[in-house]
Amino acid sequence: MGKEDASSIKHWPEDERPRERLVKFGGDALSDAHLLAPEPIRMASKIVLVHNHPSGDPSPSQADIEITHRVSKAGEIIGIKLLDHIIIGGTEFYSFADEGMI
Repeated sequence: MGKEDASSIKHWPEDERPRERLVKFGGDALSDAHLLAPEPIRMASKIVLVHNHPSGDPSPSQADIEITHRVSKAGEIIGIKLLDHIIIGGTEFYSFADEGMI
């Protein structure tokens, strides 16, 4: 696959079980325009971003940090809480929430 295999958004209404919606597959970067399009967020009250780093290093890039902050701010405006952004690299992961970055 490309540089990133998949980027997804998990969303669930308060009164329903979790569901996952794939927002963008492949590509160099995840665009917040794709994340905050009407269809994926129609029923969402909270979201978790997840993507992988094929290099095996889960450390966030500057672009990862920027998109996390942009999505979080945009979500605040429309009432959707960003719970976490998780980056998977090899057998390790980085959690923005665990690191106090959200």
